[in-house]
Amino acid sequence: MSIEKRLKNCIKAYDRVVKGIDTAALESDDRAYGGIIRAGKGKLVESLAEALVETAWCSVLGQSKKRLEMNRSKMKIHLKDGYIDRIEDPKVRDYLIKNNNKIVYKFGTDVHVYIDGKLIMPIECKAYTENAMMKRILFDAVLMKEAKGLDKYYLLQLESQ
Repeated sequence: MSIEKRLKNCIKAYDRVVKGIDTAALESDDRAYGGIIRAGKGKLVESLAEALVETAWCSVLGQSKKRLEMNRSKMKIHLKDGYIDRIEDPKVRDYLIKNNNKIVYKFGTDVHVYIDGKLIMPIECKAYTENAMMKRILFDAVLMKEAKGLDKYYLLQLESQ
């Protein structure tokens, strides 16, 4: 499929989904209007991210789709030994040392892009990003760098304030 056709499909999907979200939100009796809008736009941004990555990889770079994988799987991150060493309470420190292999933070972004099985692009997808969200995104970028050695972390934002 040509790059122009892929991008037009993204635009059509955006138009269709945004109109559908508004209709669903207006007709809902059990969920708040804003919650439905936010959730729907969040899913839209994730699907647009995947479509744009696939377009760039296949149509622009001419690479095989078989080499590309995208998912939302969580990565397990264990406590750092240096963190445990700084804990003053011996009971807490001993507990953490004893159970360190069981204590994990399940971390992930909205879209993980893998090429040939290697994570190369974490993408955080937001309908909009306010200040508190930006701080969390920056924290997650640092965590991704420490856990996976990735220097780049991407934010795809649908709208700005």
